[in-house]
Amino acid sequence: MKNLNALEIISNIKPTKILIFGYLSYILLGWLLLCLPFSQSMNVRALDNLFSAASAASTTGLVTVNVGESYTFFGELVILLLIQLGGIGYMTFGSFVVLSIQNRMSGMREDICKKTFSLPEDFSIKRFIKLVIVFTFICELVGAMFLYSIFVYNNEPNPI
Repeated sequence: MKNLNALEIISNIKPTKILIFGYLSYILLGWLLLCLPFSQSMNVRALDNLFSAASAASTTGLVTVNVGESYTFFGELVILLLIQLGGIGYMTFGSFVVLSIQNRMSGMREDICKKTFSLPEDFSIKRFIKLVIVFTFICELVGAMFLYSIFVYNNEPNPI
C-alpha cells in the first residue's frame, strides 16, 4: 500500500471541497469562541451562537439574539472578524497571508482562488487578490471616517 503524506492527500481534494471545508472551519471556530463564557454577557444558547457565527461568516446579518446585549466586547469582536473574513472571503484572505509571507502561491491555491471567483485560467490571481484587499481596506477606511464624523456630530451637546 502506498504511503501518502498530507500534501499529497490535500492536493487530491477538489477545490470546491476545500472551499467548503474552509468556510465550515471559520463557522465552527467562531461558534466555539462565541460559546465561551467570557464571550457572553448573558446566557446564549449554543444553537443561537452557531446561527450567529454562520450568519456572520456568510455576511447575511441575521441574528436571533441582540448582539449588543448578549455578547461581551470579545464576543462582538469575534462576530466582527467573522463578518470581515466572510466578506473578504476565505481563500482571498488566506492567499493574501501567503502572498505577504512568501510572495508566491502554490498552484493548488491559485486553482482554488480561480474557482472561487470564476476567473479565466490566464488571469493574474496575485494581482487580483492584492487589489481586493487594498480596495476593501480603502472602502472600510472611508466608511469608518464618515461614520466617525456622524457619531461625533450627533454626540455634541446641543447649544440651545
